[in-house]
Amino acid sequence: MTKPRKAKRSKDFDLRAALVDYLFAHGFQRWQIRHELTHDTGGFGGRCDVALLLNTGQISGLEIKSGSDTDERLKAQMRAGSLAFDSMAVLADIVHCEKIRHEWAYYCHEKKCLISQYPSIRGGEREAITAPPSVTLYRRNSRDTSLAYMLRLLWRNEVRAIAAQHGVNKATREDCLRWISENLALKDARPLIYEQLRNRPLSAYEATFWRKYDARATVPPDTSAPLPPAAA
Repeated sequence: MTKPRKAKRSKDFDLRAALVDYLFAHGFQRWQIRHELTHDTGGFGGRCDVALLLNTGQISGLEIKSGSDTDERLKAQMRAGSLAFDSMAVLADIVHCEKIRHEWAYYCHEKKCLISQYPSIRGGEREAITAPPSVTLYRRNSRDTSLAYMLRLLWRNEVRAIAAQHGVNKATREDCLRWISENLALKDARPLIYEQLRNRPLSAYEATFWRKYDARATVPPDTSAPLPPAAA
């Protein structure tokens, strides 16, 4: 008897592409979506999967868990993200729904898009997955955002540029980070960080992603609902 084939697991690119489809359908511009931001504070493993530059001027982090990934580091990543970002989001393949529980958007590899998963149980079985015309992305505000941590999203030249705008010329990145943290409030420094991330040239990873994304022969879904406010 022929063994049934195992279902293919989604890859990181699959979720990123579906996420970008969703964000474009909600009015995001390409410059508002930054991939693989390096972060030299523990918890991310050196980087954050996606950073979103919101129209509100806030900066939101997002962690991706594909079907080929595990959720082992997610708690640590979300904790670290709550220090560096104004809000954190998670986009996980539906295969992780038992461990990564929420009632908003997951990724379905069969449908190649974000879907809503309602975790209510009826008759001992999970209620059927539905794919409404619009879904909402899980995002939660952070109460722990720290300027010192947010600044570490920036490269040396970007940190020096912010310090120079205030007449401060420090030689090292650490000196600049220390001066900004001690002399500026988060609300005053955030727009400067936002602008540096907006104007940052594409990394090699980002250039490769966009090239691959643009080569797809798919059309983004028609999703008219706006992004929801982050959960408190």
